[in-house]
Parts: sequence; structure tokens; C-alpha cells
Amino acid sequence: MGKKARLIFTRTCLKHCDGCCMRNIPQDAPREINIKQLVNYQEICITGGEPMCFHRELKDLIYCIKKESRIHRRKPKIILYTASPYPVISFIDILKELDGCTVTLHDDQDKWEFFRSHLNFIERFPESSLKSLWLNTFVSFSEKEMSLCTAWKVRQKKWLEHCPLPEGEELVRLKGLNI
Repeated sequence: MGKKARLIFTRTCLKHCDGCCMRNIPQDAPREINIKQLVNYQEICITGGEPMCFHRELKDLIYCIKKESRIHRRKPKIILYTASPYPVISFIDILKELDGCTVTLHDDQDKWEFFRSHLNFIERFPESSLKSLWLNTFVSFSEKEMSLCTAWKVRQKKWLEHCPLPEGEELVRLKGLNI
């Protein structure tokens, strides 16, 4: 087992981006595991499709992972990968249960929606400094825009034709999870 599990929570996404990595992964490609196996990883990265399309089910999954982790005396880090951290109130509610989050902004529309909806993010979520928060962006940011992202570490990204998994990371799906 690798150190990190990249858990495909759902294949549903409303964006349909041209460079999406998920489109190239066959439905049965990821190894299917149960939750007891999942908590043996050091880090669990929940991804999709778009996990926030099902924010209630996502919160339930995080609860199950934490419960199973306590039973087996494990403490894997739980990270969310999302391109739609909305609705913000649900996002903050979920973020409270996570060790961190990576939000990816694909275009200018994503960027403006992020700024509009995450205005006063630190005031609404003061414990954000205790989390690992990354903002991956495929669009450029001005210095002023960067100053608005104080809770986030911003990384400029480029589209890759193929999206190889980082070393030590394994793509998995959870048995019985069909969202």
C-alpha cells in the first residue's frame, strides 16, 4: 500500500474541463478497497469528479473514515481536492473536519467566483491557519489578488496532457460507494 490514497469519491462534475485527468481513467481502473484498508494509508486525498457536488455525503464519508481510524488506532491525514468550494457554508463545515484542502481554479470565472464567495473567509473560519490550504490556479493572479488569499498558499499550475499520480500515491475507490 502506498503512503497516500487518492480516493475517487465521485465521477460527477459540472465543469467538464478539457484537461481533466478523470476523463482518461476507465471506470474500473482504480483498485477497489474497503474502509478498513483505506485508513491504513498515511494520507487520504478525496477527489473526483467534484466531491462538493455531494457535500452531505462527503461529510458522512469523512465521519466514517474518522470513526474507522479511531477503531484501528490510525490517524491518516484527510485532504479534500475540489474545484468548487461552494456553498461556502458547507465547505467551511467540511473543512473543519479535514487536515487540509486543495482548491483548483481552472479559469477566470472560477477565480472571480472564488474571490466573491470567499470574501472574509478568515473571519468566517478563524481556525483556517491550522489547516493546510492550497490554491492551485491555471490563471494568473495580480499582487492585489494574491493579497486577498492570505489563508491560502497559491501555486501557479500548467495543464499537463497526462496527469501522472505523484510517487507513493495510489488511486483507489471505495467498495459500495457509487455517487
